[in-house]
Amino acid sequence: MADTTYKGPERRRGPRRKKTDRREEVRFEPDLEGRRKNRGRRKEDQLFGGGD
Repeated sequence: MADTTYKGPERRRGPRRKKTDRREEVRFEPDLEGRRKNRGRRKEDQLFGGGD
């Protein structure tokens, strides 16, 4: 099999992505009330207070 890796000088001058890493953002906010209006159809949803 032929070696197809680039052998020239490094052309990257800096980070390719300018935005911050979104994984560092907090997505779960425990103080907010849930936005779900309808109860779920899954069995697990009913285990956690969704089913009456």
